Amino acid sequence: MDSQSFQDLLNDIVLRSSGIDGILILDPIEALPLYHNTEYNEARQHGEEIVENHDAIADSLSGVHKIADTLKEFGDNSKRGELQYGIFQLSNGILVLYFLEIHQKPVVVAFISGTPDGLGLMLNHSKAKIGEIEQALNQFLAA
Repeated sequence: MDSQSFQDLLNDIVLRSSGIDGILILDPIEALPLYHNTEYNEARQHGEEIVENHDAIADSLSGVHKIADTLKEFGDNSKRGELQYGIFQLSNGILVLYFLEIHQKPVVVAFISGTPDGLGLMLNHSKAKIGEIEQALNQFLAA
């Protein structure tokens, strides 16, 4: 998979998935945005601001690996298993974070909704697409 095909995948998910206004993929250790959607659904209100502010959003998630470490320790100690995702309801939006390991390196995939409504729909859509994104990252980052 080349970079344009990967970009097309992210854009397609945002344009076709109800509730997902943005996707940001980042290196959680360095807080660097790796990839993000460049198109957005104009029928929704907040896609443009998410695309325009992707660097600041990635920077604001700079400590997210600490959450993953804490919850991994909790899962180990409580025998509840590995962290799959985190979902955060904000007053003006929803953030779903998936913590992946791609070629032995941590990667976080953030699905962002610009509205606080539709938590269940957002979770369903992100769960339906995370496997496709993970598979594409494995191919794309291997090249």
